[in-house]
Amino acid sequence: MNVMIIDDERIALNYLERQLSTFPSVSIVGAYMNPLLAIDAVRSNRPDAVFLDIDLPEMNGIELAERILEVDPSIQVVFVTAYNQFAVHAFEISAIDYIMKPYEAGRLQKTIQRISERRNLQIEDTPDETLLKVRVMRQLTLATVSGLTKPLNWRTVKAAELFLYLLQNRGLLVRKSTIIDQLWPTHDTDKAYSLLYSAVYQIRKTLADFSEHFQIVNQSEGYMLTLHNVWLDADDWLKQLDELPELDEHSIAAHESVMSEYTGDYLRSYDYLWAEGERERLIMKWLLLAHRIGQWHVDNGNPEKALTVYSEICHRYPTAEDAHYNVMRIYASMGKHAAVNQHYEQLCSIMTEELDVSPSGYIREWFDHYMQQS
Repeated sequence: MNVMIIDDERIALNYLERQLSTFPSVSIVGAYMNPLLAIDAVRSNRPDAVFLDIDLPEMNGIELAERILEVDPSIQVVFVTAYNQFAVHAFEISAIDYIMKPYEAGRLQKTIQRISERRNLQIEDTPDETLLKVRVMRQLTLATVSGLTKPLNWRTVKAAELFLYLLQNRGLLVRKSTIIDQLWPTHDTDKAYSLLYSAVYQIRKTLADFSEHFQIVNQSEGYMLTLHNVWLDADDWLKQLDELPELDEHSIAAHESVMSEYTGDYLRSYDYLWAEGERERLIMKWLLLAHRIGQWHVDNGNPEKALTVYSEICHRYPTAEDAHYNVMRIYASMGKHAAVNQHYEQLCSIMTEELDVSPSGYIREWFDHYMQQS
């Protein structure tokens, strides 16, 4: 199970982390002293359980627990406290347990067992056919577990864009003024708000058949989209990436599998300026993974496999110079001089056509030196 720890005292945080690390079934996905950073991490990592100190200076621990459960109601909260009078309130907000400082190994064992049992019940109580699979890599598609596609008939393109914007900010309250700045920046205020309310109404109608999966909460300052029993491909891919073990001969297949699971860039089919940051974030994570795999094959005497990896990078992202550079170096190590020259010319053509620049200086210098030595 993936566990996160939140405590404002460094010594207590480190001690609990060491204690939890002794359980083979527990993987620590984060340890935070700042509650605001912790909430962001919860949104990204979606841990199975959070061990949370009640007595936090910046935010009451019970309030923080409520915000964590708003992100994902399935997360199991365990309160850590020196005051057992908090226990009653802890259980009122659906915390699964509380442990007293100082921690005892036997008590922690019971808590881990309780989390595991509750987690198994959650899995058993969730019928697969009720799960909605939402894909945002490339373009938006909805499907059941059995593969039945669920079409969405948007009345306007802005309604579709607003849904995707709220989906990107799922679990967060997005201010109406922020939405207007992103989607209707050139309209006057009254017209923009009218368009916003109309778009929200259209989303509600379009999602009527999926009301058990999507809920738009309307508050005075903005809107919040919450998901229920939804599998999101981008989140799943990031989770697989985060759970990868250290790269070695035993795990290389798992790394290559996660690399291949990246089916396309985030919302690639949509020209939304607000989506570019998230798209670039995912691209960079994939590129780092791919380069790591390629270098591992080089280091372990598998140039052909490394060439396949770097060629895939070049195919997906033609202006990724480092990948082209590695392709040429591998060809050079294999004595394929014509292939080196051909690939360099191809790179020059790509950089000129796409960016109106020449290849970077380090690549030109390497190629010139190579040609002089050949």
